[in-house]
Amino acid sequence: MFYSCEKDNLEGPDAIFAGELRDRKTGELIQQEISDGSRVYFIEQGGGDNPPVQNMVVKKDGTFYNGMIFSGDYKIILNRGNYVPLDTLDMKIKPGKNYQVFEVNPYLRIIEPEISVIGRKVVAKFKLEQAVLGSGGEHQRFYPRQSGFLRGLAHSGYHPESGRPGATLR
Repeated sequence: MFYSCEKDNLEGPDAIFAGELRDRKTGELIQQEISDGSRVYFIEQGGGDNPPVQNMVVKKDGTFYNGMIFSGDYKIILNRGNYVPLDTLDMKIKPGKNYQVFEVNPYLRIIEPEISVIGRKVVAKFKLEQAVLGSGGEHQRFYPRQSGFLRGLAHSGYHPESGRPGATLR
């Protein structure tokens, strides 16, 4: 058996930090990519000259949760996601539950979605709305792709260079 010291001199985490990312215009949760999607970065202040950057993954529904965080002063960074990055925020995490709603501007909004099943085909029609001009979002391209929930379906009727919004999935 190995020992590093007789007694740990620090108390454990005493706070929960949870919240959601919402569209500033519509108030809707902003859905995220399932794998390697958005992250909330946080840096605890007062712990030295070079504190580590920690992060938590934003769930696909736009919510996040960390049930083991120390109370204290933090810098919050929201710069990785399908929205215009926010300036670094100062936040005090208090002991117990801390819930924060971050309002962000998504690069694109899917509006007027229509999904139907015709025989053995799934057809999705929708419009894209560019949420913020001049934010870098105008350089975003929409590439429908096969994913876990679309496995086995192939896209047609859309070419990324054509500029036509929407896609027909077969």
